[in-house]
Amino acid sequence: MIFDGKPIDQISDDEIDADHPAEIETILADAYHLLDDPRDAEDYPTWESLQPASFRFELSRVRTLKTLDDLKAWSQSQYGKSSDKFTKPQTQVLWDAYKIRKAALTPPLSAFAKKVIKRLSEPGVNIRRAKYWLYNEAPAKLNPTELANAWQIIKAKEAVIPA
Repeated sequence: MIFDGKPIDQISDDEIDADHPAEIETILADAYHLLDDPRDAEDYPTWESLQPASFRFELSRVRTLKTLDDLKAWSQSQYGKSSDKFTKPQTQVLWDAYKIRKAALTPPLSAFAKKVIKRLSEPGVNIRRAKYWLYNEAPAKLNPTELANAWQIIKAKEAVIPA
């Protein structure tokens, strides 16, 4: 290849600039970006827009659910079924949207709940007393999400301790 009258391998890097661009064949594919790349256009179709209507409907449904109970009902209705209806990437996108929506709808932990979870996570906790407290007294002091988090810690501790 010839550039500015010289073979391309004899051109130094400082000779190639905006006024003297290199031949497109000499640039690595990952080392440039076309300014008029059609993928930069506003109307270029997104991955989601190229998917079937049934997938887009389920995705919009997940993204617009208003309560955790509705989200839970959706997840129970879809569990195990979405792999039959959708491709693996579509299923992953649906469940990622579910996780994002669940995180958005889940209220933050209260200071008291953080203390309870920290205490339950410590080694040497009497699991029987903790379960008694969680079953009898905690429902009045923790919201359902905080209570579920506390129970998860107890169940994880029970799984580690042999019976």
